[in-house]
Amino acid sequence: MYGVVFRDALITMSELNISPLEIDSTEDTPAILLDAEKGVFKIKGISMPEDAQLFYKPVMEWITQYCTKPNSKTKFVFEFEYFNTASSQRILEILKTVEKIHNHTTQASFSWLCNPDDEDMKEAGELFAKLVTIPFNLITSHTATKHTAGKLWKL
Repeated sequence: MYGVVFRDALITMSELNISPLEIDSTEDTPAILLDAEKGVFKIKGISMPEDAQLFYKPVMEWITQYCTKPNSKTKFVFEFEYFNTASSQRILEILKTVEKIHNHTTQASFSWLCNPDDEDMKEAGELFAKLVTIPFNLITSHTATKHTAGKLWKL
């Protein structure tokens, strides 16, 4: 029987059940939806929390758990209006963690959505794309990053 050690307990792959993680946006933090069952992995909005490591801690915990038994395809979408330096470190941590699951049985990719007029976000996406070895799509759209407080998900 195959299993993984998670929080000091042996869990078989069939027992690993991850509840969706949904965080509503605020003035300073992005909306986040991570739902393995629906195949939705998205972060959208402004990311400048006072403590980025603390804000992204549940996100990294969820992703780390998900990576023990990922879907056959994982497409992670980022759609930022703005992020600060501390958030960029957490974004890179997410990229590097998800990148590890990309292999011959699991496909992982990233999409970076931004407004075509936002040179800073385009450049940030291009830089992040150079830091990973898996597919990274830079998508520009005039409807990208229209910020709305609260829930952004109508899936």
